[in-house]
Amino acid sequence: MSGATICMSYGEDRANLTYQGAMDVMGFDDIDPKVFEEARHIHLSSLFMQSALLRDVDKVLQAAEAHGVTVSLDTQWDPVEKWALDYKSVLPKVTGPSSRPSPAPLR
Repeated sequence: MSGATICMSYGEDRANLTYQGAMDVMGFDDIDPKVFEEARHIHLSSLFMQSALLRDVDKVLQAAEAHGVTVSLDTQWDPVEKWALDYKSVLPKVTGPSSRPSPAPLR
């Protein structure tokens, strides 16, 4: 089952309520390899709520790099506040969309 998040905003405050569903168990082996062949950019988000993807983040980054796919990352908050990510290894591999030539502007 897919995960779902409800975002609640009240004035300047906000809160998110998430049901993880399959989010916590989906890892690199669950990603169709065609994604890396067909995508131009991959955005990783909420890694701390996805333990299998967090475990496999290096595999995802390696596959993206091998196929010339740019990667952006928004870790979001770590609900257990351990922040268990090897930032020194991961951040240099986050290439962002700006490192790739921009397509011709629409006219």
